[in-house]
Amino acid sequence: MSDNFNRTERIKARSSEEVEDIIENIPNTFNKVLIWGVLLVIMIFLILGYFTNYSDTVVASVTIKARKAPRTLVSKSSGNLMLLAGRGEIKKGTNIAYLENSSNFDDVLYLKNRIFGLDIESDTISYEMLSIDTLNLGDMEQNYYAFLDNYYSYFKNKTNNKYVNRIDLLSAEYILHQSLLSQRNLLIKSKETQKDLQRKKVLADSMLYLKEGLSELDFDNSKMNFMLIQNEQVQLNLNLISDSIYLTQIKNEIENLKIENIDNSEKLRINLLNSFRLLVSKISEWESKYVFVAEIDGTLEYLDHYENGKFVKTSEPLFSILPSDNSFVGLAYLSSNGAGKVQPGQKAIIKLNSYPYQEFGFLEGEVTSVSLIANADNYLNTIKLSNNLVSNIGLELDFSAEMKGEAEIITKKRRLVERLYSKMRYLFSE
Repeated sequence: MSDNFNRTERIKARSSEEVEDIIENIPNTFNKVLIWGVLLVIMIFLILGYFTNYSDTVVASVTIKARKAPRTLVSKSSGNLMLLAGRGEIKKGTNIAYLENSSNFDDVLYLKNRIFGLDIESDTISYEMLSIDTLNLGDMEQNYYAFLDNYYSYFKNKTNNKYVNRIDLLSAEYILHQSLLSQRNLLIKSKETQKDLQRKKVLADSMLYLKEGLSELDFDNSKMNFMLIQNEQVQLNLNLISDSIYLTQIKNEIENLKIENIDNSEKLRINLLNSFRLLVSKISEWESKYVFVAEIDGTLEYLDHYENGKFVKTSEPLFSILPSDNSFVGLAYLSSNGAGKVQPGQKAIIKLNSYPYQEFGFLEGEVTSVSLIANADNYLNTIKLSNNLVSNIGLELDFSAEMKGEAEIITKKRRLVERLYSKMRYLFSE
């Protein structure tokens, strides 16, 4: 055993001597190359570390929301749903769907397009234009036919006004009696002249009678003629007064008829306008209750799987329209750890859960506001999206309600060498 131990010691001694001989015999050139290689690697690392930025980030949960909230259309009644428009782009005023009811949708829509916007008092409109047969208007039929009756009365009053007709007749009669009155005045003047002449004749006859140049009978006849002419004159004056009174009555009747015509025309006009407005109001109420209309330009989405004939309940949300001219904002919720490092103007990278960033890219934005008060130990920060929902690789992402993800807020850009130096200083300080 002692011999084996001595043999092992001699082998170790011989090996150590050989290693020392190798080390001592390493060429000086190799040593220089090794040293310069190490220095070169260190120098390259320092240069790369100086020019390479490694940003400090704060991670927060984020929710993407539209600045203009989507318009949700809710059923105001129950019934079977009939679809008119599919998902996708839609223009304001487009009918999306309607609920089956006692009225025929096409008939009501036809009537609406026919009368909405009409100047109902215009002379270009006729009763025939408004009277439409075989319309199924349900509960609105009574209002429709009441409107037609009022329009017929209004139209008839304009085209064949009984007051105007009566006024025209009386006006013609008034003119005729005025002419007759003028003739009576001329006749009265003629009688006055005839009376004067007869008076002179009676005076001359009286002188002859006194001289017995004229018989009593002839003198009585002369006086009788004078009295007849005088009576005729009186009768003419009475007739003139009667005609004047009648003319005044005609004139008063014409004025009264004009007033009655104005009152009646205004009454018919008011009845027409009231019935027209009531019909328009009923159609609008029907449309509001049973028809779903796009209130804005945007993108239509169904809130459930719908097909024609599906029964829906009152107050059930059915459709949503996202405004087309919309912009989006990110609401980032920061925990208290690192929240103080976030400032307005800092860049943010948003990775959405529903769109893996490896495939769809990420959204870019900028912090616009920072909350100074925590809510449930979270600080709310607002991020303005630089290019709305277009990712960094140019893909436009479809918006959906409550898009969630993760936001990396770049709080400070630091060189890699600075970061390593900070880590080493922190380690050595401990």
